[in-house]
Formats: sequence, structure tokens, C-alpha cells
Amino acid sequence: ADLRKQIEEWCFQNAADERKPGETDEQFIYKTRKKALGPLKRVLWELTVKDEILASQEAKISFLMEKLGVAASRAMVEKYISAPQRSRPAPEGLRTAVPTR
Repeated sequence: ADLRKQIEEWCFQNAADERKPGETDEQFIYKTRKKALGPLKRVLWELTVKDEILASQEAKISFLMEKLGVAASRAMVEKYISAPQRSRPAPEGLRTAVPTR
């Protein structure tokens, strides 16, 4: 609730010029809320319930991938799709974050 209030306040203070005549507060916030994510990124990443939110999203995505029939399809993808040739090495941060085959 506190974070939602912060996002709403940010929208009213920083995106007020985007509000259209006759638009309700709810419509305005719905339309502009994503713009508040950048300035509030630190707050979002330091949420105490972040792990619960991420686990919930992972479960949703896993469910969707299973229902779409794309779960465990890596071998088929690799058979038909090849990675593009890179002309320069990946940044160090990416090389250590993503395991190589």
C-alpha cells in the first residue's frame, strides 16, 4: 500500500502534463504508472516480499509455458535455430551471469 501511494504521488508530481481532460485519477495512474518504475527501482528491489513476488511470477510463467507446450523444447529449438555470430565478446558481467555450454 505504501509503495502504491509512492507511485501515485510520483505520477501526480512528474507526469501531470500527460493527463487528458476528463480523465479520472484511476485512468491517469493506470496510464502513467510504468514511468514511476525507473525512479523507484531501488525501492522495488529492496521490497521485503520481493522473493515471494518473483516466485509467484516464475510459477505463472512455468504454467503458461507448460500449457503452450513449449516446456522442455530446448532440443527442438537448438535443432532449427542457431545463435548469431558475435563480432565482439560479451561484457564481463554477462559472461559470469550466463553459463556457457
